[in-house]
Amino acid sequence: RDLNRLGQWAKNSQLQFNKDKCAVIHHTNSTHQYTLNNKALSSSTLKKDLGVYIDSELKFQKNISLKVAKASQMVVVTRRSFSHLDCDTFVPVYKALC
Repeated sequence: RDLNRLGQWAKNSQLQFNKDKCAVIHHTNSTHQYTLNNKALSSSTLKKDLGVYIDSELKFQKNISLKVAKASQMVVVTRRSFSHLDCDTFVPVYKALC
């Protein structure tokens, strides 16, 4: 019912939802099919929203692991970019690149 109301509000406001960017994350083993404007929404176990990955358990493990991997990659890039980099210089350079 809420999705129908949301769809009606969007129609009245002359807005459209991109069905391909919408997904349902079931917290339990539910197989209920949700629709928005009479179009079925896909189901997913992991979804990115506003740059944050959330899984069906409402945990952020995937998001954390991706952020740690990106930070580690930036450390490697920073170290390869300079022949000598002490601790006092590394921190400002790293912060400037991130």
